[in-house]
Amino acid sequence: TAKYNQPSCVRMYVISVTRHGLVRHAGIGVAVGGLLGIFFAHDKGSETRKKIKNAGHKLSEDINDKLKRGKEDLYSMKDKIKDRLDAVDEKVRELV
Repeated sequence: TAKYNQPSCVRMYVISVTRHGLVRHAGIGVAVGGLLGIFFAHDKGSETRKKIKNAGHKLSEDINDKLKRGKEDLYSMKDKIKDRLDAVDEKVRELV
């Protein structure tokens, strides 16, 4: 069909965007759109700089929150894996 007539690089890009990067690309689009909106707004330069600064702080806080949650999730997974390995080790010792 027409899907297979596309060059392979286009197919790979489409697959990459749909499987792995849709959220990332959407986030980039929102960020770029927000910055363009700020730059083309009818505000004074000082107001524009303040908006950019506040947006930067918010983005930084969001990233730090996500990193913190990710770190907590990793530690939780580590503990669960350790508990399972301990249980397996105990069962093996019982069998031996």
